[in-house]
Amino acid sequence: MTQRTKKTTSSRKVYYDAESTIGYLMWDTTRSFVRQFSGLIGSHGVNFGQWPFLRVLWAEDGLTQSELAARVKMRGPTTVAAVDWLERHGFVRRRAHPDDQRKVNVFLTAKGRRVYPTVVPDIQSVNEKAVRGLSRSEQDALKRLLGRLRENLARPDD
Repeated sequence: MTQRTKKTTSSRKVYYDAESTIGYLMWDTTRSFVRQFSGLIGSHGVNFGQWPFLRVLWAEDGLTQSELAARVKMRGPTTVAAVDWLERHGFVRRRAHPDDQRKVNVFLTAKGRRVYPTVVPDIQSVNEKAVRGLSRSEQDALKRLLGRLRENLARPDD
């Protein structure tokens, strides 16, 4: 075995140790969040895939579909499918924009507004469980670091 082969084999071993990669740890942590959170919100009739759309509408009801897509950082077709689902299940209604008939605004229904206070405790419990044992400064540092990772990945390749 040549020196070059030894280095390649050694570096591959480290690279494929999933527990040592940020990407794997984030992916696996996200799966854990989704699994815990989905089970809780599902009991309220809310699907995890539609959760980001409801969360945004609770903060800013009446957005156009394109504004909603931008807020949740999803593409138009994904947003249309999510809004279709939310509308079929009675959480939202669509209304033509008063000044531009090409645009459609999305509004929460009474059911969509009522589900918020029932889901918030679930959000809090999952987040509290996740940060158990972390100090406030560790939580703040984690949020800051995750934000930086997100910014780095959003930048076009250099």
